[in-house]
Amino acid sequence: MVNAKASVNVEIGANVEEPEMLPFLEAEWRFYEGNRDELVEKYLGKYVVISGDRVLAVYDDENFAYFETVKTVPLGSFMIHRITEEEEVFQLSPFVGV
Repeated sequence: MVNAKASVNVEIGANVEEPEMLPFLEAEWRFYEGNRDELVEKYLGKYVVISGDRVLAVYDDENFAYFETVKTVPLGSFMIHRITEEEEVFQLSPFVGV
């Protein structure tokens, strides 16, 4: 068994480049960002399905949203996003599975 340790030095407040947006979800993300306040007001806590520049549907459950949407909308042409007051940030550990 290998026991590896790694450290990363990150300066607090350092400018970090945003990851490049995948082009097939760019329109959906821009719609979400441009309409975020209204989406929060109407759909707080819900999962919205966005395709292009419109909300296709709203669900309480993410899995249900996915399985219902793929029945009629091709993969890669929509995004599902949970509406929260503050944007959730996810971090992946480089040590997953180690």
